[in-house]
Amino acid sequence: MRRIDNPRELAILCMREVEDKHLLIPDAMMRYTPALSAADLQLCHELVYGTYRFWPGLEAVLRQFLPKYETLPAVIHRILLVGAYQLVHTRIPDYAVIHESVQLCVSQKVRGLKGLVNAVLRKVATQKETLAQGIQADPANWLLPEWWKNWLVRHFPSRYQGWCTSWLERPTHAAWSTKPMKSVKTSEILPHAIFVDETSKPSIYIQNESSQAICELALSLKPKRFWDCCAAPGGKSFYINHFGHLERHLASDPDHHRLVRMRDNLHRLDLAMELREGEVSSVAKDEQFDLVLVDAPCSAMGIVGRHPELKQLRSGPAEGQLLDQQKAILETAWLHVKPGGHLLYAVCTLDPAEVPEPPEGAERDLSAIRAGFPAELPWVETEKGFLIEPGLRFDGFQGMLLVKPAIELISDGDDEDAYLPEISREEE
Repeated sequence: MRRIDNPRELAILCMREVEDKHLLIPDAMMRYTPALSAADLQLCHELVYGTYRFWPGLEAVLRQFLPKYETLPAVIHRILLVGAYQLVHTRIPDYAVIHESVQLCVSQKVRGLKGLVNAVLRKVATQKETLAQGIQADPANWLLPEWWKNWLVRHFPSRYQGWCTSWLERPTHAAWSTKPMKSVKTSEILPHAIFVDETSKPSIYIQNESSQAICELALSLKPKRFWDCCAAPGGKSFYINHFGHLERHLASDPDHHRLVRMRDNLHRLDLAMELREGEVSSVAKDEQFDLVLVDAPCSAMGIVGRHPELKQLRSGPAEGQLLDQQKAILETAWLHVKPGGHLLYAVCTLDPAEVPEPPEGAERDLSAIRAGFPAELPWVETEKGFLIEPGLRFDGFQGMLLVKPAIELISDGDDEDAYLPEISREEE
């Protein structure tokens, strides 16, 4: 594959991979071999993430100048969007942005549209100060596709504007380490979260604070036998394995390629657990666990702060097949929770519809959620369980914690000791 030595060209090629193959930005970037300096690679990342962050607003601006915007080739859309992002959101000189954008028309074999790109971006440049003021005045129109804005207004009318304010900024990336680290910034909320610039050390694992909070809730239950049934790429399993005291740890996933990546990271972190490739239903019926974690496939709209490209890959809320899959995974996993044990269901979405109704016989354990989540975590109780609110540092999560009532044994005789009442968490 040709080595790419132009950060703007790499940016629009990466965007093509995201949209055509429904990839996240890091996976799309891995499809290419850049020949870029560290500074140019950083610029490329800024252009891709920034353009996707403000795509709805940038596209609305371009449509003002291009009544036939929809008829243009997709590559011209990307060239114009990346160019408009640079004009409105960066300090790169206007002449440089316009010149480089026109040159992209040559390298991308749309030479005949050089004049159009030049003219449109010059018009954007004349309005960039007014546009920048409009972003601060109404961030939702710049950040959110119309369908999602309407959905958020309907479901979270008092919260979505605060979320939008945080989505304007680049998110803060947290991590944790399997080895003690000196002179690093630590979280005031999560016990093991750190903020580091250098993430290439083998002992460091990058993980959002919301995911770490889910793990802390799991650890508060003090499980001995633990199954992560949708484990790949492995972050929550790694955290619980390292900071917990498990006698058995099973991590399974049906995705072979993601499981290969998980195995590589497992070795890098020097951790040990049983990895198994397969669907949730592949686990033997008699295998029982104190805690089952269901980090089910979801729309992932809770992580748009870190992955703004998801806004372009979705055209509406989760429905149909995905909701059925989530319900099926939950009900199958529930069969493997031992009496008195828990199932923790967590999905990185804001949509409560992606939290299925509990299986028959399951009880919601709100008291354990209150006791297990770290103090100062930005979460609220919901009808189904909990919502971790998205922000500059936190991904959005919906979930619930279920407990399976302990078995009551009653003998044929009058022996009072044969009756074993359920022990509540308060009595423990």
